[in-house]
Amino acid sequence: GSGGDYSTLSAAITAATTGDRIQVLAGTITEAAVVTVGKSLEIFGTGPECIVQRDSITAVLSISAGVNNVYIHNLSILNNQLASGDGGGQSSCITASTMQEAYPDGSTNIHIASCTFTYPRIGVSLDASGWVVKNCIFNPNSPTPGATIRALFGYGSTGNSFAVGNIFNNPTEATRLIAIGLNAAGPRGASFVTGYKGNLTLADNVISSAGGNPRAY
Repeated sequence: GSGGDYSTLSAAITAATTGDRIQVLAGTITEAAVVTVGKSLEIFGTGPECIVQRDSITAVLSISAGVNNVYIHNLSILNNQLASGDGGGQSSCITASTMQEAYPDGSTNIHIASCTFTYPRIGVSLDASGWVVKNCIFNPNSPTPGATIRALFGYGSTGNSFAVGNIFNNPTEATRLIAIGLNAAGPRGASFVTGYKGNLTLADNVISSAGGNPRAY
């Protein structure tokens, strides 16, 4: 677009054109509705003090089906929804629900790096092909003991994807840390569950529990 200052991320995205870069400055942005990323963009902050938040039973940011080349980095994204129980919805920070089974040419090349996610149910949900989630911190904040938590989640994902250098804090017995593919609803317990259709690389990810020793995968 022509550039400018906006009070919300959603307003900046609306004004942007494909290929633009949106910088989020230090401070907290509270969004009233889901922030829809419906075009190829780079969205970046100046550091973890750049916070985007909302209370949502769905997502804070949603990448639309078929949108390619989205880059999100150096942001803190908070979903403050206090849904209870496993029926509390799929409250997440970022979702790219492209339904690869129905849309085999859905979103590709989704890069998420150096972000911090605080979430009650799901950190990042990517039904997309060819994604990267790198050097991110996942902080679950579910108010419900025993609720199913998924840090990095997706059904039907394909292509060459990477989960590298991430930190998964305070998993519980109900946590699935990286649950990607056809059996993504499989065993729980701070586990990595994969049934990925393409090539999925997991490297240098760390599980860090309060009062315990970190484990690397």
